[in-house]
Amino acid sequence: MHEAIRVATSKSRSPRDVVQAIQALEDRADFCFDGLELLDRNAWNVGMWAGLVQAAAHVEGAIPHHAYGGKTHQIVLTNLSRIMPIMCDWCRRHGEQRTAPVSRFQWTRARAIATSTAFEAAAHYMPFCATFPAWHRDLVAAEMFEPAGVTFIALDNLEERRVSAYRKGMGPGNAPVPPVERPPDLENLIREVLGTVQQRGLEIHYPRPERLLRSLNEAYQSRLAAAFRRYEGISVGDYSLQEFRTVYAALTAVAAAREHICFRSAQINGRYPLESAVFHYAREQWIEQLSEMSGVGRATTEAIINDMTFGATRLLDMIVHPFVPLDDCGRRLGLVPHFVLASNAEENILRICSYVRPRFYNAASAQKEVEMREELNSCASPFHLGGPVRLRRDLPDIDLVVEDTKTSTVAICELKWGRKPYSVAETVLRDQELTHGAEQLEMVQRFLRDNPDFLRLRRVLSRSLNEYRRIEYLLVARDHMKWIAPVEQRSIVGFNPFKSVLAGADLSAGVDKLLSYDWLPVEGKDFRVEFKDDTVNGVTMRSESFFPM
Repeated sequence: MHEAIRVATSKSRSPRDVVQAIQALEDRADFCFDGLELLDRNAWNVGMWAGLVQAAAHVEGAIPHHAYGGKTHQIVLTNLSRIMPIMCDWCRRHGEQRTAPVSRFQWTRARAIATSTAFEAAAHYMPFCATFPAWHRDLVAAEMFEPAGVTFIALDNLEERRVSAYRKGMGPGNAPVPPVERPPDLENLIREVLGTVQQRGLEIHYPRPERLLRSLNEAYQSRLAAAFRRYEGISVGDYSLQEFRTVYAALTAVAAAREHICFRSAQINGRYPLESAVFHYAREQWIEQLSEMSGVGRATTEAIINDMTFGATRLLDMIVHPFVPLDDCGRRLGLVPHFVLASNAEENILRICSYVRPRFYNAASAQKEVEMREELNSCASPFHLGGPVRLRRDLPDIDLVVEDTKTSTVAICELKWGRKPYSVAETVLRDQELTHGAEQLEMVQRFLRDNPDFLRLRRVLSRSLNEYRRIEYLLVARDHMKWIAPVEQRSIVGFNPFKSVLAGADLSAGVDKLLSYDWLPVEGKDFRVEFKDDTVNGVTMRSESFFPM
């Protein structure tokens, strides 16, 4: 164990010499790409292609196929989607600037070793990219150790750690992933394709599997139609959510077919066809195939592909931007099928829209509370649901009122549907939105205490607020959550647990369960937190990592 030489403090409370020393470590770590053989001896596009192959190889090696779609699989792909942009950025900026022909996309032993070394460097550097920004925003405390290390310690209390795990998808309060039903004829169609596969080295060849693609396309069209939560008519610029969903379902079918054929070929031949695990189609070929399969026009399909191409926004995430340009003009696009299959398509296109077309995103966001309310109204609750309710012009509206006359209980609700944050900066903004929501709820509470007949007179409630046994004010948060301590009957709760309460028979008992926060994960039961060391360029950073149990 390294000897600690400082007591952990936040940046604003740290002495100048400590801040300068930590900054020097960060600057040194930022040059961890220096000397990597993948960059020094390969054209930039060969390096990027090799990185994509490494990603596919990593998934196939790290996750047993029976565990695909599970929590561990999702965590691995989420981390990979952050690691690969780092590698691609290094290759584009620091690799050989000549553009090599496609014939150079070969997975040789030397290239595999060089790519693996670069991948390890990027994987260890990735936590630096998340933790140092948190240090600069006073969200973590730092403690230096010899010879060139720093430990970052979260400033969260117990409840905040539980919420942090909840945001990562851990614990009982998150909606379970519905099981994926396979089309009944899928196995026969796969075997039909496997009978045509020819493998040469690390590459396989087979005719376009029309019948398999058609079956998968139908399955994914239905699956995504059921999974999308927003109004499909919403415009996100040059196309609607429905058009995007239709094209993305076709892309998912193409990705699923390739991923599974590679897997089954490896079972048969004993060697995974790594050079075929990554697509590198011409852009025109992508447009033509996805337009044909989806029935969406070529121009619209091209616009959708452009938005999903790496570099379209400042967001460095290959689950969001799975298409990777592999030449100077973007005429050839690489793609790792696993990233497409792990994607939340609706969430990702709205995230893209928020960056490239904020006007359209803001218009779509204005409908969120309406859509939340309509979803809650459709869940066949035995309680009376009302709202929205306008108050004075200087006050926020009441988004939802829930009345249970049997238990004499009322819930006054503020609904907040925040976009899941990607970066530390976005997390701070989403937290501020929830804090503002809590302030709005307090304003509503004060008004209703002074005007207890207000909701009765507008026929939202059957009686005056003073006549109810129990009144709770709930901030209902969807897709992003922060801990706000309950005070004076005002509390924050998650959308999915709240929706479950509306399906019950006793609102008071349901609110008791909500406010027990049993739906939040418990450390030692649902998740564990461990310190993990990452070392790049001689700098060691020790930080906390969450793991599901």
